[in-house]
Amino acid sequence: MEHICHLGRITAIKDNIISVEINSQSACTQCPARSKCSMTESVSKNIDIAVFSDKHYKVGEEVKVGLTVSQGYKAVIYGYVFPLLLILGTLVITSILGWNEGFSGISSIIILIPYYLGLFLNRKKLHQQFNFTISKK
Repeated sequence: MEHICHLGRITAIKDNIISVEINSQSACTQCPARSKCSMTESVSKNIDIAVFSDKHYKVGEEVKVGLTVSQGYKAVIYGYVFPLLLILGTLVITSILGWNEGFSGISSIIILIPYYLGLFLNRKKLHQQFNFTISKK
């Protein structure tokens, strides 16, 4: 099974939960002109990973964090595809109903509030669907 892997550094260990900080960098970091360009960016993300192995990890240690490709696709669908379909569907339906363009556009954006609220309220179920793996570098 293929994994999407990122390097990270362990920031905390509590019980069977390891917190790992991952620095996501834009593709610009590989560009030879990056020192003259202001487009580069780096974002730090924290991931909590449940560990049930007898490997011993230490705070500050560099590790690999992985997610299966299928779980990555599922995350893209929940985060990008469903919201896009909601926006487009709402826009089409409100336009067919004859609503003016401004109200159709605002309704298309407002429809995302219950969607993301639903994701937030179901975060524990979603957390069970996405299983990160951790391994020593």
